[in-house]
Amino acid sequence: MSRELKKKIRKEILRKRKSLDPRERLELSRLVLERLFSLEEFREAKKVFLYVSKADEVDTVPLIRTCLEEGKEVFAPFVRGSDMD
Repeated sequence: MSRELKKKIRKEILRKRKSLDPRERLELSRLVLERLFSLEEFREAKKVFLYVSKADEVDTVPLIRTCLEEGKEVFAPFVRGSDMD
């Protein structure tokens, strides 16, 4: 996939994500987490790699808290700057 196409896709996804109503975002976050918690692979995992959400993304804070409460090791990327490749 070309770099230009990636940028175009990211821009469109970001536009759609930012246009979500806060209540809709909250409900979608809940559904994503519900689905994840239902997966046997996730329930049995001892280590999970997650991202720490920003304001307009699926809220991962409840997920991180639950993982830590269940004794899972939680890992997250560290990003410098705004360029993602």
